[in-house]
Amino acid sequence: MNRRNIFLVLVLMSFCIASFAAVIEATPDGVREELPEYKLEPILIYDEGRDLLKITIEDLAESTGEELWECVCRPCSFRVTKTAISQLYEGEEHPTQGELKVIYHHPSGGHRLSFNYLLTEDCCTLEMPAGTSRKKFTMENYCYEFIRTDTGEIFKTRVKAQVFPEGFFVLREKVKSEMATPDEKAEFAKQWSDTRDKFLVMNSYDLFEGVEEAEEEAEEEAPNVVGGATFFSILVAGLILLLIMMYIRRKAR
Repeated sequence: MNRRNIFLVLVLMSFCIASFAAVIEATPDGVREELPEYKLEPILIYDEGRDLLKITIEDLAESTGEELWECVCRPCSFRVTKTAISQLYEGEEHPTQGELKVIYHHPSGGHRLSFNYLLTEDCCTLEMPAGTSRKKFTMENYCYEFIRTDTGEIFKTRVKAQVFPEGFFVLREKVKSEMATPDEKAEFAKQWSDTRDKFLVMNSYDLFEGVEEAEEEAEEEAPNVVGGATFFSILVAGLILLLIMMYIRRKAR
């Protein structure tokens, strides 16, 4: 085989591999394009020139080549990175790109591109869990380890099981293996859409293991209840006092 033929074979092989990967990672048919109302604060991170970047989830989707509705991986990657930063950095302290590393276990392009964009390519390592593949996923594919290299601190987490509907991974494998019935494809599209939406609207402590509800959030709710009860008590007391005064005036007449 001459060099020209070898080159053509290599090109065809590359095209087939790329096509296979695209099929594996493609957005399922029938997913909801409409997103729920959500409000996510940007990720604050310094670039290597010490300029503070404010990266929104919309920035992430646009910069990595997909609409936000087309992917579960980008919302998941964005939320877990933001959660890790909140666990490893305090107050006004922000990471610098090249300083925060991640070990992840999800082989999708969405995860890879997202982490590379947020943290830089050299800081991202993919390790496939035993017994999994691009078609066969388990909860182990949604485990993450973030390392703060300047201090050595580590934050490990995983997506909580209840985030995924029952039977999600079984249906996913059937769809990716092209063995799903039309009803199963429709059900997976619904479950996929629901899962994507959860990463947009749920609190981080409901999404990820090892994250506690922020004390300030819990404290914000209590004063509101007490304040409302106090205001109501004052209002009732004022009305009673007003009625007493009116009664006394009538008696005086």
